[in-house]
Amino acid sequence: MTRDCIKTLVLVSAVLLAASLAGTGAWAMGDEPAAGRETVTQYLTPQILQMIFPGAERVGEVGGVPPSAPVYKGDRQIGYVFSTWDVTQSKGFSNQPLVLLVGLDLEGRISGARVVHHTEPIAILGLKDEGFQRFAENYKGTDIRTGVDVVIKLSSSVLGQESFSQRTAPGTTDAAKVDAVSRATTSSVLISDAIVRGARIVARSRNILPRVGTRTARLDVDRFAAATWPKLETAGAIGHLRVLYGEAADKLGDAGAATGTGRNLEPARDSVLVDFYVALLTPAGIGVNILGKTWYDQYTAGRGIDDQILLLAANGAYSFLGDGWEHSDALERVEIIQGEKTIRLPVNRIKTLPFLHAEEPPELKEQALVFFPGRGEFDATRPFQANLLVTGAAVAGRPGFATF
Repeated sequence: MTRDCIKTLVLVSAVLLAASLAGTGAWAMGDEPAAGRETVTQYLTPQILQMIFPGAERVGEVGGVPPSAPVYKGDRQIGYVFSTWDVTQSKGFSNQPLVLLVGLDLEGRISGARVVHHTEPIAILGLKDEGFQRFAENYKGTDIRTGVDVVIKLSSSVLGQESFSQRTAPGTTDAAKVDAVSRATTSSVLISDAIVRGARIVARSRNILPRVGTRTARLDVDRFAAATWPKLETAGAIGHLRVLYGEAADKLGDAGAATGTGRNLEPARDSVLVDFYVALLTPAGIGVNILGKTWYDQYTAGRGIDDQILLLAANGAYSFLGDGWEHSDALERVEIIQGEKTIRLPVNRIKTLPFLHAEEPPELKEQALVFFPGRGEFDATRPFQANLLVTGAAVAGRPGFATF
């Protein structure tokens, strides 16, 4: 038998062993979450309590929505402890339950976090549970009002940099930085999202965060019910603008522009030039249904608690981004109108997406997220409209446009 054949057999054996271990749960840490009960009581021990809430003397009864347990020092309550599985149904890279117990003080800071159950395939990577525990320990003292930026270090300089960030668009609230577990970066991001989003949900439900006077006071961020794209559109959660070729030609003519829109207009006036969609994704009832839970958690946990996310999407011959949009300071074809203000969209706050995870979505050729800092000029609790500017070549040589 040749050396290459031996190598092949060894590789195949390793893959089969990995599959066998995965099937038997040999990588599992801790018992599976019990059905029909809060997992705080299943996993919490006096030892773990001291790990995630040093100085705590006792724990009260689990209760509330979402479930959590009050933590006391003497007769004084000092915070809460919760399970990420109870609050967010957190899952790992394996798409199996990923359970952490997290302590949250009354100032909105994480007192500690501990992984108590996972089935991540770390053994084949030469990793141990201690790596996840050290990663979770980094969250001690984190203010949940800020986002958490998971930094992924590179093993080579092929990309010309030593590390890169989980964050996918700058220009929003500054975030705390935590180094990912080497060779388990996806699991690291999912752990981070579970800790931060779970803590924010518990904090809002227990009035730990200062709701009065904040822009998110009237925004129902956490409530979720599964809904299809058509249902969200019918409910008004997704705005939909349809522009016909004839409408664009008429408005461009009124603006003194030729009937070109960057592409030749078709003769059929009732043909669709573009279907344009807009949705505020910060509320979970909209964002989770459109982005999917994993991506929603990442985009929200990685940013400040008051930051906002807007979806722009379209189908048709007309692009709302336009050619070379990334080289501009702001989008030239979309603007937000809120009250008397016209809000431009800086390109460094925009993240294009290859696809969405909505149920029954329309056909889309473009989709992008726009991120707004929480204390910026956009107020997600007030009505707004998105204008689409259709451009055309002016007769005098200067570009003209029509606003829809």
